[in-house]
Amino acid sequence: MSKNPMFGTNLLAGKIPLTAKAKEFQDYVTDAMQRSSLFMDVMRKRGNEMVDMTKDNSSTVLNFKFEKLMDGSSFERPINYWLARMLPPEGVVTDNNKRPYVIQDPRAGQGPGIGGFKKDSEIGDALKNGHPVYFVGFNSTPVDGQTYEDIIKGQVKFYESS
Repeated sequence: MSKNPMFGTNLLAGKIPLTAKAKEFQDYVTDAMQRSSLFMDVMRKRGNEMVDMTKDNSSTVLNFKFEKLMDGSSFERPINYWLARMLPPEGVVTDNNKRPYVIQDPRAGQGPGIGGFKKDSEIGDALKNGHPVYFVGFNSTPVDGQTYEDIIKGQVKFYESS
């Protein structure tokens, strides 16, 4: 029996003798209630995280600090992409004479920033080896009227500037 005060209280304990089957059923119901409560708490936390992530249209799951250099929403033909310079972690120095890496965030549905969401990623490896790293990310909401041609032309501007 659980020691959790919310679930561990058995109001009928000692008052009504339970058969083995009734005791098993009581344990099953208690377990189901506890698991349901834990599941709902996980869903609440997940929902809160989703709300926090979607408050900002350009939020990412990147695990690295970055400095946004260009925002495609300000272009003559706006796009929902942006260019950032990834800031190296403490103790890591990048050499601007080394070949820069430009990492394009894959639009695979996991959320913006998935290409660098952990230390052992393309971004992490390039920074660790002293390369300057740039990241082309995207906002979760497309710009009205944006075409593939607009995106290509906008990204060419990113590559030319980095």
